[in-house]
Amino acid sequence: MRTTRAKGTGKIDLNLTSMLDVVFQLIVFFLLVTNFTTTELPELDPPQPDGYRIDGSQHARVVVNVLPDGPGTHIREIQTDYQRYEPDQLGAMTVALRRKLEEQPYLKVDLRADQGIDYREMHRVMHAINAAGVQHVRIVAREPDER
Repeated sequence: MRTTRAKGTGKIDLNLTSMLDVVFQLIVFFLLVTNFTTTELPELDPPQPDGYRIDGSQHARVVVNVLPDGPGTHIREIQTDYQRYEPDQLGAMTVALRRKLEEQPYLKVDLRADQGIDYREMHRVMHAINAAGVQHVRIVAREPDER
């Protein structure tokens, strides 16, 4: 006997209905099992520093520029934000800084000077700032150029 095959293309369909049913059942299962409640955090009582206030006056800053006398190692002039002083007027600068410190108790000083000025000269300036009662002094420096 002779068998013949029918020519033609048979279309194969994928039945995804049962797989989608399983996926939706898994989603429902995980939604029901998962605990969505957030655990309550204990209430914290952070410490409060006594007598401390934050306002804009606490960030007062004075820049003290020490200028050299040309290429020398001596001081020609000392400039602050509000006045100029000769090297022999360090006492007047101390008095002015003390007055500013009374107005602004958290006064900070930025000290800038040329690297060629002798340390003994700078020590006198730093001593005058310290004598005014300033507790926060930053020495401003510039990083050397990398070549």
